[in-house]
This record gives sequence, structure tokens and C-alpha cells, in this order.
Amino acid sequence: MAFELTKISKAFGVKERRRRVLRNFSMQVADGEMVAIVGKKSSGKSTLMNIMTGLLRPDSGTMVVDGRKINFWNPIQTSMLRSRKIGLVTRDALLVQDLTIYENLLLPMGHRFMTGRNKLRRAKEALRSVGMKGFGKYYPGELEDFEIQKVCLARAIMMHPKYLILDEPTGNLQSADVDRYMDLVEILNSSGYTVIVLTHSRRVANHCQRLIPIAATADAKESAKAEDIGDEEPERAPSARPAASTGTGSATAARAAAEDDVRIAAAPAAAASAAPKKASGTTAKAKSAKAGAKSAKTPAKKTAAKPAEPTAEQAEEARARRYEQGADNEEEDYE
Repeated sequence: MAFELTKISKAFGVKERRRRVLRNFSMQVADGEMVAIVGKKSSGKSTLMNIMTGLLRPDSGTMVVDGRKINFWNPIQTSMLRSRKIGLVTRDALLVQDLTIYENLLLPMGHRFMTGRNKLRRAKEALRSVGMKGFGKYYPGELEDFEIQKVCLARAIMMHPKYLILDEPTGNLQSADVDRYMDLVEILNSSGYTVIVLTHSRRVANHCQRLIPIAATADAKESAKAEDIGDEEPERAPSARPAASTGTGSATAARAAAEDDVRIAAAPAAAASAAPKKASGTTAKAKSAKAGAKSAKTPAKKTAAKPAEPTAEQAEEARARRYEQGADNEEEDYE
């Protein structure tokens, strides 16, 4: 067998808080197979994935890859296992957001003695293999979840490994994209990769040739059905980001098209909101015209002209006249 685990056990914690995650788990995977390790959530799938990639040492048990026993206490051997034999895809993309897709794919090849041209050619081939040709210069934030997961698959095959280990690869995908993604994994399996999928989804497990249940007991037997796997993959709401076109399409153009659709949809509402304002403006003009007509019908009030101010001579004459009249009145009183 190409990949073999024998009586792998792992526990965490100490004394009364010690919890056993794996107990005597065994499996055998032949070259070119596509198998699913299935189990409910928190059943130890991620722990098993870390052990298979050499990131975690088991408490007991052995692992043999291509006829060679792996020494978990030898960091050089485990690192060589990951860099040459295994391509890993996890639920989280773990892409560097400030780097382009090409730059993200070239990160695992930093220690390889290859020219930059050859590295770039391999990155283009990997993207072409997963249907992402032409997306190398985009940034992760410009892609949809389905496209990002395909980029992770391209990164896993960059080093031309023999084994692909996928830990809940469809956990962040919409329901409509699950089968499309697993169809792509089947194509890679048919091209020569040995695929091991760890999942709790019946839908994902049904794409594999053989199912291996994971349990904390030693009497777990292999099953050819996905009846007792666990929870189905939850239905996810559509992503809020605008959908980017696949293949040679442009994510930026798709975003612009989505913005145009939003503007077109908002136009009737804007027109409806502008109509009351226009009506109110017409009413105001009518009121002002009516007020103008009323003022035109009302006759203007006649204002009395102010008398001209008398000159100094006229004032002196008026004063003398009043004096004479006053003197005459006094004489009449005496008489």
C-alpha cells in the first residue's frame, strides 16, 4: 500500500482533563485511489490530517509512506514529506491578501533551485489545470470563494506531489459549487494523484471511490455507504461580493457590471422620489402667481403729499400773524 496508518492514537490534556481524540485508527490507501475519511464534527479529522502531514506526533502507532516508515521525531524527514510527497488543501485559504495569485503560488517554491521563468511557467500550468487560466495577476480579494478554493488546489499541486490531502475543502463553498469542486478533484485523481478527503458531508463523500469512517473506537470497519457520516454540509447564503467570471473573464469587469445593474435598478426609485419634489415646486409657483394676480386687482392706496417746508420769511410772517391775532383777542377780553 502507498499510504498506510496502523493503530494511530492521540489524546490531549493531562490527568482528569485528558481527552482521547483518536484510538487505534488504521487505514490503507493504494496508489491512484480517491478515498474519503468520514466522521462527524469534532471526531478527530483535523488531528488525523496533522498527523498524516507530519505536523503532529501521535501518542502511538506507525505511518508508512511509499514503503518507508516515517519517524515523527525527525523534523527533516517530516518536512521533506510535506514538501515533496503531499499537497495540502484546508478549509481556510490562507492566502496572503497583499500578494497576487502568482506570488502566492510561488511562495512554496522559494527553496527550489529553479529559475524564475520555470517557476512562473509551473504556476501557469497549475492554474490552467484547475480552470483558472488568466487569473494570476488578480489579488485574493477580487475572487469568489469557489475561485479561491480552486487557487488553493492549484497551490497544492505546484510541487507535483503524489498525494493530495483535503481537509473539509468545501466548508466555505456555496451549495451549488460543491459538486463542481469535487468534479475537479476527480479529474485530478484521474490524472494520477492519490486523493484523501477528510469530510463530514455525505455529498462530498459520495464523490470518492471508498469511505473510511473515523471513530474513537478500535472496532470501526470500512463502509461503502455514507449513511452514518454525520451532518450534511450547511447551506450557505450567496456571497455579498459580485460574481467574477470564470476562465479568461475579468473580475473587475464583472464588478463594474454589477454596479451598473444596481444603478439601473435604482433609477426608477430616484425618478419616483424626484416626482413629488417637482410637483411641490409647481404648486409653489402656482401659489406665487395667484398671489401676484390678487395684488394686481387690489387698487393702490392714495398717499397724501407732504407739504413743503416754509422758508424763513414765511415762518416769520406766520409768527407775526399769530401774534396780532392773539393781541386782538386780549383787547376783546378787556372790553
